[in-house]
Amino acid sequence: MQWWGNLGSAVAGLSTLVIALGALVGAILHGPKLIRASIEQAEALRAERRRGLSGWSSMGINTYDVALVTSEVEQEAALRAIRNGGQTDYVVLRMRGGPLQVDSLRRLLLEEPRIARPPTPGECEALKLGLEVMSIPLAAYENKPARLPGNVGTLR
Repeated sequence: MQWWGNLGSAVAGLSTLVIALGALVGAILHGPKLIRASIEQAEALRAERRRGLSGWSSMGINTYDVALVTSEVEQEAALRAIRNGGQTDYVVLRMRGGPLQVDSLRRLLLEEPRIARPPTPGECEALKLGLEVMSIPLAAYENKPARLPGNVGTLR
């Protein structure tokens, strides 16, 4: 009766070996796909972080979630709220730059309902240095080397 224990151990060992071989074959066949998917997911996350830029500096970048007021009823309510003074959810803006720029902003706000302040020159420099450290290429229009302060040289 002692051999039943040995048989059980042998079956357990054999099943472990079969599972390990199955995992190895799966890794060989599907590993590159899994690695590629993981890299793509990391790139998408990195792009999403870069897109917002919120919080990359010590003070963050002031970003305001906005919505266009298009209905006449809401426009009248906004006008009443602004005239009453005090705090309100409404701000009236006049944009300089002509009808094409105004229309461009209107379309942008429909697509991505946010307004943000531009980064300061120091924040831009910090961003460029950070992008270099993370090996993220600069945007095509900013591919000129940046001058660094002092005798540090240039950033490429």
